[in-house]
Amino acid sequence: LVAKARSGGFSLRSTAALTVGGVSLAQVGKPIFTGMDMSLTAAFDYTTQGWQAEVSPLTATSGSVAVWSVEGKVGQLRGEGQPIKTTGRFSINLSEALRQPALAGKITLTAGTAAGDFIVSIAAKNEIQANVTLTNLASEVATSPQTLPSLSAGLRVDVAADRVVSLRVPLIIERDGRKSDLTLAGTATPKKSTLLVDALVTSERFVIDDAQVLSALLAVTPPPTTVGAVTAPRASAPPWAGISGQIQLALKQVVYSDTFQVSDVAGTVSLESGGAKIVNFRAGLGDGAEAKMSGALTFDEKSATPYALAANLALHEFNPGSLLRTLSPGQPATVEGKFAVASKLVSRAASLGDLAASTHGDFQLASKGGVFRGLRLSYAAKVENAGKIAAGAAAIGSMLGSVTGKKDAADIANKAQAVAEISKTLTAIPYDQLNLVFTRDEAMNTTLKDFSLIAPELRLSGGGQIIAQPGTGLLKQSLTLEFYLRARGRTAELIKYLGKLDATTDELGYAPCTLPLKVAGTLARPDTTELNQAMAALALERSGVTERASELFNKLIGGVK
Repeated sequence: LVAKARSGGFSLRSTAALTVGGVSLAQVGKPIFTGMDMSLTAAFDYTTQGWQAEVSPLTATSGSVAVWSVEGKVGQLRGEGQPIKTTGRFSINLSEALRQPALAGKITLTAGTAAGDFIVSIAAKNEIQANVTLTNLASEVATSPQTLPSLSAGLRVDVAADRVVSLRVPLIIERDGRKSDLTLAGTATPKKSTLLVDALVTSERFVIDDAQVLSALLAVTPPPTTVGAVTAPRASAPPWAGISGQIQLALKQVVYSDTFQVSDVAGTVSLESGGAKIVNFRAGLGDGAEAKMSGALTFDEKSATPYALAANLALHEFNPGSLLRTLSPGQPATVEGKFAVASKLVSRAASLGDLAASTHGDFQLASKGGVFRGLRLSYAAKVENAGKIAAGAAAIGSMLGSVTGKKDAADIANKAQAVAEISKTLTAIPYDQLNLVFTRDEAMNTTLKDFSLIAPELRLSGGGQIIAQPGTGLLKQSLTLEFYLRARGRTAELIKYLGKLDATTDELGYAPCTLPLKVAGTLARPDTTELNQAMAALALERSGVTERASELFNKLIGGVK
């Protein structure tokens, strides 16, 4: 160190880096970091105008790997009430920092770099400004490392003399040339034993996939499962304990995928008496559709599942087609049409993160026009083509029949055409009304209590169940449904011709159909094998056709028997 006196003051400089090895730090017996080697180059100046200290830089390494580095200045001008000001910049190697005791297991990030700058002013009013950028982030999801978007955040905090805190935090998330933004702004006022908050969360455009970086920052890495491991203690209070006030939400556009977006998301979360109320939440779902939600989230410290949610969700003019295509790309939507949806949702869980997966309740859906594709027939196109060829054969057969007196060939062609027409009708049914009532129980099994579809020539009713499978999304869980079909008009005539229509009719002229209408598989890929086989068998009935023509017909639709 070199010290010099000058101009009524002095200066102090380090002529070489000051170093110390193997540093460990703990607080109340809890380690913060261990085994750090530190290096510091510093200077201090004192004059008649004030003082200033400079660090350039302070570095910390673990072994030969840099963990973090910071350089900056702090100083104060002479005079009563002058603020102490600090400026600087920093860089953190997250891969190494997250191995230190203070951060280990706190978040799911496994790699990345954090860098930024800061300005701090300490006086009657304290001010903090900072900018930080997180890049090259990765998170361990299950057993596969996952690359995350980069994150840039600004921070402005003002603490007034009466301890009222004003906060503004704008976030920018970037990946593959796209940006998401999110801004938190508000105030926090100490009130005896509580903190009164008034906050607003806004966004111009937010892509849900980009939220991975936020969940990685906030989520806690689960401890490894070992035989005889002690269960982690249950939370004794919710995160909002000791906080009251409100948080308002105003998001202009939330993007789930290229085919499904939500607009003008708005609502208020009210915090009071240890609970959180969801007040007047609403969102636009495109094409005039809207969702509304209200409810309450409570915490019972005596319960094994202390978090409880009870909410009402209503959808108006909602078309599920785009959402279904998003969840199951490449597949036609099982149903399209504008629905009114009323539901009561409940959930209990040991943690906030488990609430969504535990949500169940009752749902009622009603639509006055759309298309239902729950009875997909994989042979429809083949049967239609075969029917056209068979119709040509029928014409030839009819001409031959005028010579030979045999007219049975026409029956085969007509059956194929009937099967083709019915197949097209059932594969995509334009309906006038569709009503569904279903419930999801605490075991996450879904029961379709009532299904009712009305079309000009068809009435379809039924029910069934979706059995929950751990770790499997709803659209991929096992499905068992059974429908009952009644028909009239042209469709009834075709089914009757095939011998699959009951003779009795109801007051509106609909007669029961005896075709098997059982659906298995999943919601994403309904399996109508039984119906497919029955339709194919009807198309292949020989009814007097020559063996050679029958074999040709069989080949045309794929050899189904």
